[in-house]
Amino acid sequence: DAGGRELAASDRLHSILNFLDEVEVDSRLELSHIGGESTLVAPEPASHRAPLADGAAALRSRVSVLEVELRDKTKIIHALKKAHEAQRAREQEIETRWSEQCEARLKTQRAEAEAVMERHLKLVDKLLTDKSDL
Repeated sequence: DAGGRELAASDRLHSILNFLDEVEVDSRLELSHIGGESTLVAPEPASHRAPLADGAAALRSRVSVLEVELRDKTKIIHALKKAHEAQRAREQEIETRWSEQCEARLKTQRAEAEAVMERHLKLVDKLLTDKSDL
């Protein structure tokens, strides 16, 4: 019965290690997609793993590697958030400048239109005066 428990524990450990291998591979793929480099070492093949004690050591090692990777990803997220905030501020500044430029153009166009209307009114007044003189 003790051998069966040890076998079950060993199977659970191998299951956990296989899961961590998959997570590590997925993490490497994600890092390669964003252009980063992973600090992970190549996973040990399952056939070279020793019994339970070696498996526990390997599990501890994997956990520490994943903790380092988590810190790296947290730094990346922080840097991306900072860059996003900076980009948002630049966009706000550009929008403000563009709005000011549009208002200045509108003011100029309004002044030109008023000047044209004034000239036309003077022309109409002159034409009415000339007509009444005839």
